[in-house]
Amino acid sequence: MHVINRCLELFPDEKIPLDMYMLSIAEACYRLGEIEKAHTVTDRIFENTYDNVEYYLSLNDKFLGYLDIEKRIALHVMSELIRMSMTYNDRDYSAKIQQRMEELGPGLNSRF
Repeated sequence: MHVINRCLELFPDEKIPLDMYMLSIAEACYRLGEIEKAHTVTDRIFENTYDNVEYYLSLNDKFLGYLDIEKRIALHVMSELIRMSMTYNDRDYSAKIQQRMEELGPGLNSRF
């Protein structure tokens, strides 16, 4: 856990937003049984990804087409967070993520 804490200290979300590259850190927290730390990391990854998706959805369709890779990555990250929480029997957390994704509404399916 010392290494994970050091990584988060050296690369704080405020300076380098947590993203898909930190999924392994979140999973390591789950594996170590550090559920609260896993939630802290996954919350930041999810919120940063969610903010990106909201931005993508705000764009005109003309510009949205240029972000195909970014859109796929964002959906993959969200899906991976759900998979990870389900793998470690953190069903309440998984439901929370799914609910937040539903808040994005039909725009998520129609524009992604």
